[in-house]
Amino acid sequence: MRRNKELAELKDEIARFRNETKQRLDLIEHELNKYIALNYLRIIVDYMGRTTIDFIKSLNCRESRQYELECKEEIIEAQQKYIDQLKLGNLSESNKALGEVIDITRHIEQKMTKKGRDICAACCRRQINMLMINKSLLNELIALKEPPIQNEEKLEIICNVNPSELDKKILTPLSHEVRLQIMLSIFKGNNRFAHFIEATGLSGGHLLYHVNKLIEHGFIQQYYSKDYGLTKKGMRVLLSLAQLNKENDQI
Repeated sequence: MRRNKELAELKDEIARFRNETKQRLDLIEHELNKYIALNYLRIIVDYMGRTTIDFIKSLNCRESRQYELECKEEIIEAQQKYIDQLKLGNLSESNKALGEVIDITRHIEQKMTKKGRDICAACCRRQINMLMINKSLLNELIALKEPPIQNEEKLEIICNVNPSELDKKILTPLSHEVRLQIMLSIFKGNNRFAHFIEATGLSGGHLLYHVNKLIEHGFIQQYYSKDYGLTKKGMRVLLSLAQLNKENDQI
């Protein structure tokens, strides 16, 4: 009886130790996520500002020069509402403001469509696409600062990874240095084909092959203005690779 009691107490002690250890690990992970989020915050703010500038530069209204100037001013004002909050670290306020900008832009797009102003409606749709990418990035940044998901969930996510699909969709498309050079060039604001020539040293069909591979696998996209931009997937991958590279340098 005494031995059974001691064994039961030992099991309880082990269970308590496991629970305390798990709580400490979750806390450490949460703090690490907040640290990573602060690093990503600056990168994402820079990226949003850069994509806004590139989008505005690409605007060339066929209807009226006055329309073009007014639209550019409105876009800058709308973007500033959530980017200013983001710079202050007010993620929830920034996310709310961004959602309002998306709703307003959708309303304008519908109004332009009803009026038969197809060029303006198409411009609104391009802006909405850019804003939705920004919102996805912002949501990921917010998720980093929230309490982490349970280890069991993470284990399930990892266990369900299909190596073949991962290689096909992520690893192989990014296995060439030239493609990463193209993505970095876009991130830095050098987002035209001529810029890619400077960044990679390639030209013509050789360079176009790599550009098309990035488009095919959803890492970059091309706008009507012939400028290129990172997609949500491309931005996420680039951020992850940059963080891994930084951590590797610190080992």
